Amino acid sequence: SERNEDRGDTFRFSIDGTRLSLRQFDARYGPMETDYQRCLERGVQSVILKLNSSNAARLRFDQETGLPCAFFGASNAPACKMVGSVQDLRSELISQGCDESLLVDKWA
Repeated sequence: SERNEDRGDTFRFSIDGTRLSLRQFDARYGPMETDYQRCLERGVQSVILKLNSSNAARLRFDQETGLPCAFFGASNAPACKMVGSVQDLRSELISQGCDESLLVDKWA
């Protein structure tokens, strides 16, 4: 079934009225750009080009700009104030009015 094919892939794009999961979008259209150097030249940060489902939870953001800047624990991390831990997410959600009793760390 489609549900089994998209296991864990519930976000869906709608293109011309056709709903596609990220996996279906990738299978149909492939990457928009495959050249690593061209991506860098167009402003994509190198940390984004290394992002995958295995390391996504370790991605941290520059507190000043909000842009992705490094992976937690990386030896070559830039000298910026990094945010993006579960505690950071929790604190930000609460500051935006979310009910703390509804937040579960595993969800984040």
